[in-house]
Amino acid sequence: MFLLVCIRHTHKYPPLFEQVLVGYFQRFRVGEVITKRLLASLYFRLGSTNIQLVFQELERVSMKSFYEKETYTLDDIDRLIEHGAEESLYLEFKAAKSIHRDSRHEISKDVSAFANADGGVIVYGLTEDNHVAKSIDPIDGLTYTKEWVEDVIASNVNRQIPGLVIHPIRLNLVDLQSIYVVKIPASPDAAHMSKDGRYYIRRNFKAEPLQEYEVRALYERRTMAILEIEDWSIKIDYDKNNHDYVDLEVYVSIVNVGTVVESIFAVNAYIEPLPVYADCMVNKHMFRNHDVIHQGNGRIKFTASSDRPIFPDEEIRGLTFTVSMPIDQLANFCHGRIIRLMVNFSSGMHESEIDLSNRAQDMLDQLAKRTGNLDA
Repeated sequence: MFLLVCIRHTHKYPPLFEQVLVGYFQRFRVGEVITKRLLASLYFRLGSTNIQLVFQELERVSMKSFYEKETYTLDDIDRLIEHGAEESLYLEFKAAKSIHRDSRHEISKDVSAFANADGGVIVYGLTEDNHVAKSIDPIDGLTYTKEWVEDVIASNVNRQIPGLVIHPIRLNLVDLQSIYVVKIPASPDAAHMSKDGRYYIRRNFKAEPLQEYEVRALYERRTMAILEIEDWSIKIDYDKNNHDYVDLEVYVSIVNVGTVVESIFAVNAYIEPLPVYADCMVNKHMFRNHDVIHQGNGRIKFTASSDRPIFPDEEIRGLTFTVSMPIDQLANFCHGRIIRLMVNFSSGMHESEIDLSNRAQDMLDQLAKRTGNLDA
C-alpha cells in the first residue's frame, strides 16, 4: 500500500514505470520499504521504459536492505519464499544437507567466495528450485550448532573474515530445528583461501576459482584507494533567461571503496558529438579545478580534478555540468545519445555511462509537472 500511494500521489509516474515497480514487489523480491527518494532516483536514472535496469537496481537495493538487517526471524524467511526471492550475487540458499561433517570444504568455499567479492548472505536450511527460494529444510541444531558452523568457517578459511555473523533462527526449542543465516561482509582482508588451497569468488549463482592475477589484485586492494562512479542523476528545467530553451543539469557522484585516502583524481564526462544547437558548461561545485574542453570533431570533455582528498567509504559529488538546448531539439539530442563517465585515480580508472535514448518524453513530462506545480 505504501508503494502504491508513493507512486500515484507523490510522483505521478507513467503507467509503465508504475507497473514495473508494483509487479516487482508483487512477484519477486523481499519487499523492503521503498522511499520517495529511491523511486525518484530509479525514474530519473533509468527511465520508465528501461525495465531490465529497473529490475537490476531494485534487486541491488532490496538485497542491500536485507543484508543490513540487524537480526533475522522466521518471518523474513517466509517472506523470501512468499515473494519468490531469487539467488543473486548477494544471496544464496542452501538445503540442510549443506551443513554436514562432509561439507566443510563446500562451506569454506562458499563463504570465502562471498568475502572475496562484495559480501552477501547464505541462508542454510532453505531449498531452492532453479535459484528461487522454495521451502524450509530445517537443520539439526543439536548436532550442528551455531558454534559448529563458526568453527568450520574459522578453521577452514585462511585469514579470519572480520565482521562475519551467524544468525540462528529456531523453528522450535525442543530439538532445535534451525535455519542459519550467515552474513558475510566484503572483506578488507581479502583474498581468503578455502580449505582446498584455492581462492574463490562469487560470480552469477556460484563460487568460481580465481586466477592468479585476480588473487594478486585482491591483495593489492588492501593497500590502495579505489574510486568508482557511484551514482548520477539528471535534472531538467527551463533556461531562466529563455523558456524556449531547457537546461539538463547532470550530477555525478564518486565513492572511494578502497582502504586508503586518495588525493589525486579527476572525474570526466564525454559527449560526442555536441550538436551545434547545444551549449554547455561545468557548474561550480566543491572542486575549484574544472573545465570544458573542446577536443575536436564536436567531442566535448567535462572535467573536474581534485583539490581535496577523498577518504575510504566517502562519497562526494565529483562533477556537475549543464547542457542547454532549444526545447524542440531535446528529442534529437537524446536519441541514441550516450554520455560516457570516467574517474581516473592514481592506481586505475572506473567507467560508467548515461544512456539518454528514449528519455526525451520522460524529461518533458517532468518539466510539465514542475511547471504545473509552480502554477498551482
